[in-house]
Amino acid sequence: MDAAALEHALRARIAGEVRFDRGTRAVYSADASNYRQIPIGVVIPETAEDVIAAVAVCREFGAPRLARGRNRPPCASTDKLNRQGAKKTTRNQTADECS
Repeated sequence: MDAAALEHALRARIAGEVRFDRGTRAVYSADASNYRQIPIGVVIPETAEDVIAAVAVCREFGAPRLARGRNRPPCASTDKLNRQGAKKTTRNQTADECS
């Protein structure tokens, strides 16, 4: 998959934030478990339309998607998808439990 093309397509279609920098990817790579998977990129949507557009773009590129709940810290556990689509499920935590 062409990560640069994915980033460009996401930036063109959504109003929210699109982050493909190494720092953001590192922050979002871990949760409260021992499981670590560096994401291809991070999208922070502003609207429901942004979510729909981001999912559509990821589908077009065959990119895996991982949704975090609103106000969830990067360390909160969730379903993780790697580039091959394998899924690892861990429990959700609050921000207080992450520190």
